[in-house]
Amino acid sequence: MLINFSNYYKKIKENKLSVVLVLFFLAMLFLTILSSCRQNTVESAKTKTVAEIETIDKRQFDQFVLTSKDVSGNIQETSFVVVAGNNLNVRSKPNVSAEVNAVLPIADRLQIIFQKPHKEKINNFEGTWILATGDKARGWLFDFFMAYPSKFQTLYTPSAKQSTFINPQDKQTYTFTFQDTNFTLTPGPVQGKMYRFRDLIWAKPDNYYDTPQKELYFFYLDQKGQLKLEN
Repeated sequence: MLINFSNYYKKIKENKLSVVLVLFFLAMLFLTILSSCRQNTVESAKTKTVAEIETIDKRQFDQFVLTSKDVSGNIQETSFVVVAGNNLNVRSKPNVSAEVNAVLPIADRLQIIFQKPHKEKINNFEGTWILATGDKARGWLFDFFMAYPSKFQTLYTPSAKQSTFINPQDKQTYTFTFQDTNFTLTPGPVQGKMYRFRDLIWAKPDNYYDTPQKELYFFYLDQKGQLKLEN
C-alpha cells in the first residue's frame, strides 16, 4: 500500500507541474493577444485622427485648436517653426492642390499644432505637412520650406555692428549690438549668439529655454546680403 500511495503522490505532483506549465503558457498567449489588440486599436485611432485632421476646413480650425492637445502627438506647445523661404503658401488641407489661405514672408514664425507622421516628395523636395498657426495665417504648410529650432547649427558673423528696430507690440525701440558671432540686445540686456540656416539668422539668447517666444528675434539676408529683421 505504501508503495502504491507513494507512486500516486508522485503522479499528482507531476500532473500539478503540467497544469502550472499549461496555465503559464495560456496566460502568456492571452497577454500577447491583448497587447496586439491594443496596438491595433491605437494605430486605428491614429489613422482616424490624421484622416479627420486632413479634412479640416478654415471654419473648423478655431475649434480644432481648442481641442488639439489630445491629437498633437509628441509636438510640444512651445514648438515653433520659421518660414525659410519667401512667399510660402499656407493651405486649407495638406496637399498642393488645396486652397491657399495665405502667403507668408520669410522669417515669419508659427506655432506647431500637428505634424503628419510620414514624409512625402513634392517636386523633389522631401518633407512633411504641418498644421500651424501664427499672427498672419493658420493652416497647412510643407516643412521643407520651414526651419525648426534644431536646424540652426551654423554660427553667423554679421557685417553690421548694430541694428535698431521698433517692436510693434510695445512700440519700444530696441538695439542689437554685434561682436563676431555674439549679440547684445538692449534694453534688457539680453545676450546670445547668431545662428544661420539658409538665409535665416536667429539671435538665440544664451538662456533660450527660459526666454518667452515673443522675445525671440529672427533676421533674414536680403538679395544684397544685408541683415533685415523679420517682417
